[in-house]
Amino acid sequence: MKRSVYLTILTIVTVICIIVGSTVHIVGFGLDLVSNLFQAWDWDWDTDNDAASGGSVSTGDGSGTPGATSSNGCTATRLDATDLESFTGISIDAAVMDLTISPGETYRISWSCQQRRVVPSYEIKDGVLTLSQSGSNLWRGSNNNCHVQLTVPANTLLGSISGDVNVGDINFSQLSIQNLDLTTNVGDFDLENCSLGNMSIRANVGDLYLKQSSFSNLDVNADVGDVYVESSEDLSNYAIDLSAGAGSVSVNNQDHRRSYAQSGTNGCTVTIQSNVGDVALDF
Repeated sequence: MKRSVYLTILTIVTVICIIVGSTVHIVGFGLDLVSNLFQAWDWDWDTDNDAASGGSVSTGDGSGTPGATSSNGCTATRLDATDLESFTGISIDAAVMDLTISPGETYRISWSCQQRRVVPSYEIKDGVLTLSQSGSNLWRGSNNNCHVQLTVPANTLLGSISGDVNVGDINFSQLSIQNLDLTTNVGDFDLENCSLGNMSIRANVGDLYLKQSSFSNLDVNADVGDVYVESSEDLSNYAIDLSAGAGSVSVNNQDHRRSYAQSGTNGCTVTIQSNVGDVALDF
């Protein structure tokens, strides 16, 4: 396909996405306003009833959905930092979730969710922490914010982190991961000061930033979004293949238009493709 035809198709698709996104945003704003009004009324009503009946907040025991302040699904809820047993892997299946994983004193989980219906459940089995969230009861346009914080002891080697995040930002810092395999639909992905073995990311809409981190094999496929990778190690012996359909490619601050390729000698690879967005690699 000729470049002019390809760019025309990309332009049409982009315009359609903007129109659809704007429409959803406008409708969502109205629904969000109504939802928040009902949520505020419900919070006052629930608080009054709890005070009158001596109700209390439930606490977690390491599985399920602890920490909820109401059973009607409309009240904000949070879980203070709760200790977990040790684990070496993480499996994620999230509908709407901002996820942060960083080093701490011990294995812990905490969260803050605007709606009880998005409160995650978790379970540790055979050394794997499974973090899941049902999307079947989400209200379109309502405030479904959910922020989850995980900590692992410093210098812990995680065998794998895998799964899917439909909507939400992901932030990892100072982690050691043998295998990282994630799919995101809408949201940014930010990794900083991480030591990675094999890393595979598939992103629909969102930017990816990998800062001051090392890796053996990196594979990124982004539909719409910028990809910036700053390696903490020299990649001169890596096989590198970079491409940007509608964007630019740069390596060590030098422009290479829409693609860049380099032969490798050590068996390690870097493959980055962005259909609509820029690709930058520095080492």
